[in-house]
Amino acid sequence: MLLIAIFKKGILRNQSKYYRSILIIFLILIFSKFAKSDETFPIVINQLDYYENGRLLIDSSNGISTFFLKPNIGNQSLEISRWTGIERKNALSTSISMNHLLSYFANEGNLYILFKDSGKIFLNTYDNSLN
Repeated sequence: MLLIAIFKKGILRNQSKYYRSILIIFLILIFSKFAKSDETFPIVINQLDYYENGRLLIDSSNGISTFFLKPNIGNQSLEISRWTGIERKNALSTSISMNHLLSYFANEGNLYILFKDSGKIFLNTYDNSLN
């Protein structure tokens, strides 16, 4: 922008091409220092975990509770894991037997699972300790 303003005002019109080139290079070097990036605060994104064939629920209504639901052998049981935060540390796990998962949701740290077994519909509720 400054270079455009200098050319429009005619400051460099009367100078020789040599001085004009030196001034342009000097200005580019000065202004490039302000635009230079560094790695003072690098952003690092890592894949925390890979959850194959599972369903990850994050409930942020009352802190951050993360639930992971994964069907086990032949979809006859469902493994439920719960941990606090985003990273999987100090996870609690339990397993329930069920035939057909209908719906699930998390609210205020509780997990609600609606499933069908033997022609009947059941609603299970799990708290922070997966009880």
